[in-house]
Amino acid sequence: MKIYEIRDSVQDISIGTLIYYERARAYIVELEEKLDEWNSPLLFANYVRNGVYTMPREVSAMWVSERVIPSGRQNIQSILQRHKMKEYDEMRLLELSEGRCSQDDLYIQKMDELPKYVKKRNTHNLVDVVFEDDYTIVCFFADGVVKKLLMKDVVAGAKTINKKAGSRLYDAERLKQVLMSENLYKSGEMFVGGYGITFNNTIDVPAYLLYSINKEQQIVAADFEEYIKKNILDTGSVTEVLQCTRQNLSYATKQGYINPIKENVKGNLFQRGNIIKELW
Repeated sequence: MKIYEIRDSVQDISIGTLIYYERARAYIVELEEKLDEWNSPLLFANYVRNGVYTMPREVSAMWVSERVIPSGRQNIQSILQRHKMKEYDEMRLLELSEGRCSQDDLYIQKMDELPKYVKKRNTHNLVDVVFEDDYTIVCFFADGVVKKLLMKDVVAGAKTINKKAGSRLYDAERLKQVLMSENLYKSGEMFVGGYGITFNNTIDVPAYLLYSINKEQQIVAADFEEYIKKNILDTGSVTEVLQCTRQNLSYATKQGYINPIKENVKGNLFQRGNIIKELW
């Protein structure tokens, strides 16, 4: 994970943080809450107007793309050669330009760790999630809160927020397709940083939307059984997910990169949420 502060060179202030997950090649922009719709980047103004300061990953990626040379530019190969790049790398180009763009006065600078406001906000991110067979999602948040939500209520929550905002903050219609396709629902995964869930890696539901839904279902013993079946992995399953050998996994465990929840001479048990993080 790489972290960059987004700064305004004219006002000499920080306006937010850009987080880049290298393995997943995914971006998240976290804006400072002191911003309003008039002094935030135009692309984010509608979200800020409605009190949303964590930008969806597709919008964050769009902000980055607008600030770098496009891959389809006619002389792109000569540009890459000039910078000793073997292939097009959007993040590398952003770093080379310091994120500067002729459309505004913003630039980026490297940070060693997430700022306090982002760390605090991330307590409402997911650490694990179970997609049960009856279109029910059990969400485990970083602050210890657990919510059991019906998929139909998630869709309704997105529609309600859009209605209050008077604009489409979330693609509720595409999200509704999940209710009509079992295969699409079964493709559900937690995405980078625990910032939400995604279906087919194209239809996203932000974690803060899930956290805001108050229409929760009662958690019963069957939910724990479902969690164990789907989210507790043995050594063989982990090597399949990470596409690594048992020796690689053993080394990562001994080094403390991956922590099992139960150790055994015949094999360890791991939480799926912790393993998925290794893919980010």
